Amino acid sequence: MSLGTKVFKGCDKLKNVVLPDNIIQIPSETFLGCSEMNSIVIPDNVESFDKNSFGGVGVKKILIDKKHKTIEINIFFIKHLLM
Repeated sequence: MSLGTKVFKGCDKLKNVVLPDNIIQIPSETFLGCSEMNSIVIPDNVESFDKNSFGGVGVKKILIDKKHKTIEINIFFIKHLLM
């Protein structure tokens, strides 16, 4: 199962996310602009992260298991790097 592309785009009130175990892909721009996001729990079943899937999120620490098969370039566009 995959989340929809841009499904949470711009949800600046989104704080904490726990994805269900049946998610295997995080498409492009899924969480783009979720600037107030503090944490996200990504299940081990996720196999791929598409480009800019976490662009502009406010998360301070991100851990990605080496098990994940495909990570596109620029999945993170961290706003803090631009300041």
